[in-house]
Amino acid sequence: MVVDAVFSQILRLPTSEHKLVYYHSVITEACKIAPAAVAPSLGRAIRFLFRSLDVMDLELQYRYMDWFAHHLSNFEFRWKWAEWIDDLERSDLEPRKAFIVGSLDKEIRLSFAKRIRETLPEAYAPLISEGKMKDTPDFKYLNEQTPYSQQGNAMHALIRRKAPEEEIEVVINEIQALASEHGVEDVLVPSTDAYMTSICSVGSKSLSHVLSCIERCKERLLAIGPQSELARRQIITSVIDYWADHPGTAVNIIDKLLNYTIITPMSVIEWALHDHMQHGRALAQTHIYEMISATMFKVSNRMRQIVRARAEADLSEEQKALLDETLVRERQTMRDLFNAIIEAVSTVANAAQDDMIERFDGDSAEQTLLQQWGARWARVWRRKMAVEEAVVGEAAIEIADVARETERVKAEAQAAEAAATAAAEQPADTNMEQEDHDVA
Repeated sequence: MVVDAVFSQILRLPTSEHKLVYYHSVITEACKIAPAAVAPSLGRAIRFLFRSLDVMDLELQYRYMDWFAHHLSNFEFRWKWAEWIDDLERSDLEPRKAFIVGSLDKEIRLSFAKRIRETLPEAYAPLISEGKMKDTPDFKYLNEQTPYSQQGNAMHALIRRKAPEEEIEVVINEIQALASEHGVEDVLVPSTDAYMTSICSVGSKSLSHVLSCIERCKERLLAIGPQSELARRQIITSVIDYWADHPGTAVNIIDKLLNYTIITPMSVIEWALHDHMQHGRALAQTHIYEMISATMFKVSNRMRQIVRARAEADLSEEQKALLDETLVRERQTMRDLFNAIIEAVSTVANAAQDDMIERFDGDSAEQTLLQQWGARWARVWRRKMAVEEAVVGEAAIEIADVARETERVKAEAQAAEAAATAAAEQPADTNMEQEDHDVA
């Protein structure tokens, strides 16, 4: 009963009543206090949910995955992985296989690859690549076969020793000149790749190191987007490529780049669901969903903050007008982002992408799986859009305005009534004082 009750809250839509980590902690504590009583029921719940992944709502699948990895981290990552070995033979597009791959990635984030590898049967070894074993990824420009190798290494050395912008500019110009000679249409793309990859490498020791490096290079990075949208999306590509074996780190860095406005929410959506859709296969990758979810949370949370600020009673008319203008602009941006996501995944759900049509001849298992992923994504993002419209849409704002106006009129009426009562009582008090004086 306890396990069922807690999971009913974890899997509550559209949101749980409390933060999800609270329910994670409840289950963890219950297992520690009464392992013999709780563990068997919890094991059955894990297996039931795993068997139901094919029909589970996609958002709930990722909540389950987050809980599962977090829970195992509290119990030495112990689980009977041998039970799921048969699922390793499935396509990466199969929900069960995608769940296993995503869970292992999240476990590695909570520990390190070698430690996780030791908890798994040998059959799982291919899922823990050699790249995941390395704390620091290889710097691709060390390979002389990599285009612009010499300039990339020079860029890395300059950023490492915090060289002035003038010296960095020289190397960037060299890359752009070579790119122009090779017929590259947007020469800012290869120079941006070398610049951002060098930043990732120099700051690879920890998240705080890379943030410090981004802070130093912020002005140049901010200047890239207005010059070229392709180059702005190349920033994302460079981060993802460098941290390909540690996608969780890449997602964190992209989240920080959004905070700095170096990249935009729309550039993240277009990068993930257009540039790197991979015929729809990207929809089965955990970090893609995570990246888009984090991006849209920032956008929708900002909208809610604007609405809350607008509801403040002591706003002047000028302040309210400014917030209204911001609200209209930001709300349209949010809608454009939601529509971009829904349109992109709906084309996969309907097998409407040109490259998908060319790739598949008639029905196939892979095409069916891709369409299912597209449909699951579309369902999630239509729901999220509807939820946000219910909170910050025109109808919701109008209802809030009416409620606030009603509250204001009520407050004014109460104030007027109190003033009238005080005025009515004032003469009586004066007369009493006069009578007291006469008696004296």
